[in-house]
Amino acid sequence: MENQFNEEFIELINNRYEEKYIDYLNKLPNNSLSEKMIKLLQEQDLTERLSKWNDFTLKLGEIKNLKYLSNPFYIGFGNPNAEILFLGKEKAFDIANSPDIFLHESINNNKHWEAIIKKNNRYDSVFNPLFPQLYHKEKNNHKIKARDTWGMYSQIVKGITENDTITSSSDNLDDNFFNHCFTTEVNHIPSKYSLHLKSQEDRKKLLQEPFYKRFKYVIIGAIGSINIDDIKNIFGSDLQIETIEIGENKRRKIEIKILKNETQKIILCNQLSGAAGWTTDAIKNLITEIKK
Repeated sequence: MENQFNEEFIELINNRYEEKYIDYLNKLPNNSLSEKMIKLLQEQDLTERLSKWNDFTLKLGEIKNLKYLSNPFYIGFGNPNAEILFLGKEKAFDIANSPDIFLHESINNNKHWEAIIKKNNRYDSVFNPLFPQLYHKEKNNHKIKARDTWGMYSQIVKGITENDTITSSSDNLDDNFFNHCFTTEVNHIPSKYSLHLKSQEDRKKLLQEPFYKRFKYVIIGAIGSINIDDIKNIFGSDLQIETIEIGENKRRKIEIKILKNETQKIILCNQLSGAAGWTTDAIKNLITEIKK
């Protein structure tokens, strides 16, 4: 990890998106639930916030609405100085069954990055957005499979960088794929199974920040959740577009859209997971097209 984050990322963190998160919660119709979340966010100490979250109580009827308190301004995970950005559909977990992940991966994301910058890029908290995989491994002994989304990200990063030491299994951040890419999502509402939601306006505004325009390669695995006009609004209207067939499975042909200008190559494709029908050859061809 480099010692200093890029200027665009520092600017993004300094734009006080956690305050905008509170403003967003104030506008939601379920006032009592929003008020509980706002009180949580007003706690600035992350250790105390975790303790309060563990004591967070809900009425039975409120559980189904908890997802609407998700943070539309969460920034993402990985290395902000990398050249590769992955944009997925949404975080794949169920909030009711994984409240700790909801706190760490959604609610606290902005505050985690603020803390890292204040500590000169060092972080010793329970969850580290530079290396989120470590939390899942230590808590649940989770191992990334090749057909998981993170497993496919790792394969693509390794192929683009042509760095054979990159892996999804290393506990050493230097060798882990998270040190060579940055990841975020089109949608801010987590779901174990895709809700096929369109990207929300507050989310689109965040993605229009200059930080997201600095990546050389952008892979958007979210067909159906974001369209070409959205991509042009986020990354620039000067993008040239072509459609390429990179393989086929038993059900259909596998196609990608390539959008590029002088500084970026953007790939729009199906969700990067085994369930989306990706084949080994299609992933190899995807990497080839990205590197051209």
